[in-house]
Amino acid sequence: MKAKYKIMLIAVMLATAHIGYSQNVENSKLVADMIENTFEESKCGLVFEVNPIQSGSYYVCFWVHPLQYEANIFATYPVYINDVLVGEIMPSKSGWQAIGLADNSVVALTKGKNKIVVLGDKNALPMIERVQFAQDYASAQINDDLFIDETSIDEVVGTYAMVQRINIRYTYNQQFYLTAGEQIKIESLDGQSHSLDLKYIYTPGSETPQLAQQHLSWHNASEAYSTQSSNHKSCIDVKIPLTGYYMVKTRGGVNMQSQVLDQVKISIIGTDGYERNNYIVENCEAFYARLDGVIPADSATYTSRVTYNPAGGTLSPILCIEGGASEPGRVINQGGNMSLSSYFDLNTTPIIETTGYHLYNVSSLGSGACQVDLLYSSVDNVAPTMQMAKNNNTLNVSETTLGTMKITPTSDSVKIVGALNGVIYSLDGTKLTEASSENGEEICLSTAELPIGIYVVKATDSTGNSLMQKIVLK
Repeated sequence: MKAKYKIMLIAVMLATAHIGYSQNVENSKLVADMIENTFEESKCGLVFEVNPIQSGSYYVCFWVHPLQYEANIFATYPVYINDVLVGEIMPSKSGWQAIGLADNSVVALTKGKNKIVVLGDKNALPMIERVQFAQDYASAQINDDLFIDETSIDEVVGTYAMVQRINIRYTYNQQFYLTAGEQIKIESLDGQSHSLDLKYIYTPGSETPQLAQQHLSWHNASEAYSTQSSNHKSCIDVKIPLTGYYMVKTRGGVNMQSQVLDQVKISIIGTDGYERNNYIVENCEAFYARLDGVIPADSATYTSRVTYNPAGGTLSPILCIEGGASEPGRVINQGGNMSLSSYFDLNTTPIIETTGYHLYNVSSLGSGACQVDLLYSSVDNVAPTMQMAKNNNTLNVSETTLGTMKITPTSDSVKIVGALNGVIYSLDGTKLTEASSENGEEICLSTAELPIGIYVVKATDSTGNSLMQKIVLK
């Protein structure tokens, strides 16, 4: 094989192979770990590693989502083990599927570390989430029932302060390696409302500053097609400004619901103006779990944390931060975790005020719940301004009343009438300021010295009744 240029794994890279599985030999099965991406023989590839306890002949099975060039024409994927070509993966249908090497041939593994390389084509990384070996054919097979969990997704199940717990599902996402000057066109035509995304990830051998990445993102929401009102068309057509890896993904049009789009077409036009590659994704999964939330463009770096349950390796959440300004909804930053850790942090220094977040499961294996917290900024180490929109959230109401009690926020204070006591708390329950009135006269709690963030005001009257209101300080 030719000399290769290894690509370092970073969380935001979002390699299409699922690495949530730890290698094991339960039930005589041996599951490989995905360790890196590679670029060999002018092709994008994935590198896996497996460590059998004994040498011998093994059957192998792959969980793969093949590229489709046209009707019933699918990509083939050469497979190398320890730098020796051992066969090809030759899919004959679209969508996620379990498949072995052509003719179900066996491969030779040696005791200890073995390297498996699966190559795609020049532009697209193979979409492979699991590679499984066994010395008998039946044990090597991957059970399709383990994947693509069809259980329904609930709405947001809980919200408090700056935390939301939501259920997420898989959405189609594919990495392409594109050269500056090439053109990529992504197009879908489907009766359901939906969106398409194109996002620059990184360039091998370089570390592009996050601020530059924010500009290299495109988003297109579908609109009713002029001649066929029952259809919605979404199209992204971009001339690539920077060589590197780009992510193409879908979004559903209904928050917290999974959809299946009839077809998404991806075309790549070379720098000579000639169309070089055409890809088709049939029955394309599209999911979208969105949260409203504002991060100001104030030169500070803000940290968001996603906490989730990685049990069984079934959840690999990706958090995307949506920008506003002239292109609302485009992804200005994204991140995830390529390990079995139970949380990851995403740091963002937005150059434009953000409008919200969305999440999806990068893996096709199952679904699950995760929790999102916007933690702090680098300027004052407190939570930034953020508003979660759910069930008529009361963060920015002009006043709150209960009987004769009333809470009225102003620009630099909170005024309370009809109460004997008033307190401002931080979201972690810390009492920040307090004042009392013997006869229910107006209480004024100053907010001038408090940093930006979300706080809770509590008023209590003579009978013990309490009135509470969240306030946002900007």
